[in-house]
Amino acid sequence: MSKIRFFPFLFVFFIAACTADTKRETPTQGNIQVAADPSVIRITQEFADGFNFLYQNAEVKVQSLSESEAINALLDAKVQMIVIPGVIPAEQERALRSQNFTARYQPLALDALALIVHPENSDTLLSPTILRQILSGKISNWNQLSPQSTQGKIKLILDAGGSSLANYLRDSVLLSEEFHS
Repeated sequence: MSKIRFFPFLFVFFIAACTADTKRETPTQGNIQVAADPSVIRITQEFADGFNFLYQNAEVKVQSLSESEAINALLDAKVQMIVIPGVIPAEQERALRSQNFTARYQPLALDALALIVHPENSDTLLSPTILRQILSGKISNWNQLSPQSTQGKIKLILDAGGSSLANYLRDSVLLSEEFHS
């Protein structure tokens, strides 16, 4: 079993709820569009379902968008709130401020990265350096890590390319290099 290494992420809410009809829209009445990164879509939908159940005159609609698509949807006023892990990139935060948006960060949970290998694989510990070499393609076969391994080619299974996890791996593990395809 590979060593599990936890990478904390901060789930973020960006709230930009401004409506023209303040008589109809209140915190417990009206409609709001929310975009959530695929890595947090399930928990966001659970919160929305609970809120919708408690407040019958309110409807929170959640859609799954990559982190960058969600931020752009907020900038384009297609959604009023986004839920993403991590912090918003500085350039997009400046764009939000220029449109008089206020970003509020609310920690909801911690995220983790789990590396799962076949039980017959003799490797039990992958360091961040080895993980970087695997993600960049410098190591592509299990026998490069352990000469006696017969497991063959290393297969990476990641979520969508624009997701917060992929961005985190590229920025913090690969140090801005690209994934090997």
